[in-house]
Amino acid sequence: MIVTFVESTDVGVFNGIQLSVNVVNDKQPANGQDAIQIDVVARNQSGQAVKDVPIVVLMPQGSVAVAKPSENKTDDNGFFSTQITSTAVAVIKVTIGVKGSSIQPKNVTITFLAPSSDNLKEVKNILLITNSTQLGSEGNSDGVIISAIVKNQENNLVEGAEITFHADSGELRPIQIEGSTAPAGVTDASGRAQARLTTQVSSDNRTITVTARVATKAGGTLEDSISIDVIGTTISIAGPTSVVINTEASFVISLKDYADKGIAGKALNLSSQLNNTFNTPSPVTNAQGQAEVIYTASHAGEDVITASRAGADGDSIQVSISDSNFVVTPISSSNNLCTLISDNEDINNNRILDAGEDINGNGRLDLGCQVPLNLSGGQRFNVHWDEGVLHKSMKK
Repeated sequence: MIVTFVESTDVGVFNGIQLSVNVVNDKQPANGQDAIQIDVVARNQSGQAVKDVPIVVLMPQGSVAVAKPSENKTDDNGFFSTQITSTAVAVIKVTIGVKGSSIQPKNVTITFLAPSSDNLKEVKNILLITNSTQLGSEGNSDGVIISAIVKNQENNLVEGAEITFHADSGELRPIQIEGSTAPAGVTDASGRAQARLTTQVSSDNRTITVTARVATKAGGTLEDSISIDVIGTTISIAGPTSVVINTEASFVISLKDYADKGIAGKALNLSSQLNNTFNTPSPVTNAQGQAEVIYTASHAGEDVITASRAGADGDSIQVSISDSNFVVTPISSSNNLCTLISDNEDINNNRILDAGEDINGNGRLDLGCQVPLNLSGGQRFNVHWDEGVLHKSMKK
């Protein structure tokens, strides 16, 4: 199969390059050995061969097919060739491009077929095991290792059986067993073939099902599955545990992965058991994985604020909302009758304990000083309290 691509809109040294692509035998068994060859010739608009054109071969994400080489420069005759093998049955779209050029990459399709039954191993059983049934949500590239063990009818370990791995989530790639000469996806002398499962794209908590299949000489397929739990993504809420009715309070919600790293750009869901309101009930986390919301305490009682999101362990905080409010305010005088007792925690001077203001961790807002009510000098002050809907004030 010969396909010629012409591109005349490129700029720079590769302007006007024409690629002639020849796929030699576009169908091969998926045994990791028989290769499909792709030849590429680069020519200029005059039809002359162009050397040193950097050709790159790209496979779809998740494909187990391997191109050797995956990139190289054309030789003196403008020629480049690669050999592609696969251990999995698949129809693959291969992309051929010119590296460092704006020439639009082109695609060719190749097919890897199920091996002939003459080449299949006699198998009776396949079993999946793993080095860990839990996978941290932080996206560690080491992931977990899935091992398929294949035996025949006599329970002897089978070497050379071709295994196809599949996962319903995450990223799964067959790997060569350390110290083994068997290619990835093919059992070695220990009867094992391995794949690595990671979760680098999604940090959601979930269960991933991994399945391994092997063909039998009778024309059937044996398979086994194993479940891997992605864990560690959590939500936490920080804010005051007591609020006065008809006032506002600030709460900070954090979304973090297994490595305690903030997760950005995710929407969270907030709810109030007493139907109190938030300035936004579905905040989105910032670059640090946090979202700050303003809570309005319109209903008194014991409220429970809950933050949740699919794929994360949620969190709740109990907030006591009082409909009684008692405030004592000294009347300004020439004497400083305020005795310093602590740091002033009311940073924004709103008389509400906001997130980050509880410096000493005692759960209440400290204003930095206290005013004795029984000074011999005759301290004067205003008293104001709210009880339910009744408002009272007096001057002493």
